[in-house]
Amino acid sequence: FTVRYLKPAGDNRRLLVLLAVSTGLALVTKSSLYILLPLVLLAIAVRHLWLEGEGRLLRAGSLYVLPAVLLALPWWLRNAAVYGGLDFLGLERHDAVVIGQLRTAEFLASHGLPVLVRDFLLTSFRSFWGQFGWMGVLLDERLYQAVGVLSLIAVAGLLAWSWGAWHRRAGFPRWQWAAVGVLILWAGLTLASYLWYNTSFVQHQGRYLFRALLPIGLGIALGWREALRRERALALAAVLAAGAMAARILGWLPNWPLLMLLVAAAGLAARRFLPSRWDALVQACPYLLLVALDLASLFLFVVPQLA
Repeated sequence: FTVRYLKPAGDNRRLLVLLAVSTGLALVTKSSLYILLPLVLLAIAVRHLWLEGEGRLLRAGSLYVLPAVLLALPWWLRNAAVYGGLDFLGLERHDAVVIGQLRTAEFLASHGLPVLVRDFLLTSFRSFWGQFGWMGVLLDERLYQAVGVLSLIAVAGLLAWSWGAWHRRAGFPRWQWAAVGVLILWAGLTLASYLWYNTSFVQHQGRYLFRALLPIGLGIALGWREALRRERALALAAVLAAGAMAARILGWLPNWPLLMLLVAAAGLAARRFLPSRWDALVQACPYLLLVALDLASLFLFVVPQLA
């Protein structure tokens, strides 16, 4: 809805009401979703001050904010009555009653900053893709490595697209750049809130990033699309193979990730010579692999370990 609102298309009061209702429901669902409020307000300001340059900002902002706040107000009043004071989100009560949950300061004192950073990155990545049963059910390490290779290919493709889009920026309408900015800010605010929470508690759980699945998913899909383009295949294959061999020589890469990267590089090189009638199947390959990951996670790890 927010991205759609950025595209100038006449009177969008109905879309604003839908945004208000969605935001109001989010405000009574989870405190981590409160980033929606400034995001939508920013999009409204961008449309009316930059894209259109007309003076309906106050009316549009009111049409969005008032219904959202009115929808959430009963819940806030209830929380204030239950928790006392201005703790209408219950955050102060949460911090007061948590017993036994590991604090970041304690972990730092016991293990040091390098271990904290390593555990944060590793556990966040694993739990984003698949770590179940209250973080107790992990997948095979080779599956995490395979997903890491797919993620690396997506990042490489996204960077290639970004470079090309920047050089062609004059051909894009301003509302599209505004939409990209909102999506990037959405992901950035989600990451910032995740980092902020982990300054108090050791909560290296990728699920906290799920509220940014829309920009993350769009970025990954765009990256895979660009990486699997015929004209990019050989260059990306060369970069992957060279990077994998360099990391191996430096001792940074174990055998399985090295093999996966070389196989991925070989597949990308072969993609350059496949007939065009196979293009749709090639573009579908990452998503078919994700379906296989879902089935393997459920039947090979989750069900056996929780049985």
